[in-house]
Amino acid sequence: YENGKLKQTNKREVILDLDTIGHIKRDLEYFNSSVERSMFTSRGCCYNCIFCGASTFWGNKIRYHSPEYVIKEIEEIYNFSNTNFIRIEDLTFTINKNRLKEILAIWKQHYLYGKIKFAVKGRANLIDDEMAQILKELGVDTVFLGFESNNTNVLMYLKKCDASAKFNQEAYDILNKHDIFVYGSFIFGTPEDTTESLEDSLNFLNQNEFMYADV
Repeated sequence: YENGKLKQTNKREVILDLDTIGHIKRDLEYFNSSVERSMFTSRGCCYNCIFCGASTFWGNKIRYHSPEYVIKEIEEIYNFSNTNFIRIEDLTFTINKNRLKEILAIWKQHYLYGKIKFAVKGRANLIDDEMAQILKELGVDTVFLGFESNNTNVLMYLKKCDASAKFNQEAYDILNKHDIFVYGSFIFGTPEDTTESLEDSLNFLNQNEFMYADV
């Protein structure tokens, strides 16, 4: 505060080369074998969903760690915790298919390949058979999808672009076909919701089996 008023500073420039930040000093962390391990491979999201603060916090430009950096951090997490499961917390891990192919090519040559499973966050319109196959080969067994609604009008209100009930069902079906668990989130009670739109979402929940679903 200054003279009784909140003073807001200008935004700082983001770090474009994330690899310069360095890895977390996990040896300083209190070790607990029951704690799930997690990591980021990127920062930011190019989407601008009405309910999400990511674009305000990170900006709309996505910045990536290099594939080599990602593999090294996986190795460090394993060496620290001996875990066989890691959550990747990227806002939209599935945003760049070519990058995932680069990570996969290196990961397949690593001695830990096949020993660790991953959970990642995706977006329904980005899931196709090729993406699901890449995720499966990476070792991903769970994908978190923000379905939000299964009514296209509500989805367009919430997500503004590239969202539909058709995308939702196709993404679910493709991941299910590749034996990848789906964790879904939904938003009920938006200004655009009606009895019919809520029924669309409830029917979607009832017709599909989720590993977990948040409303």
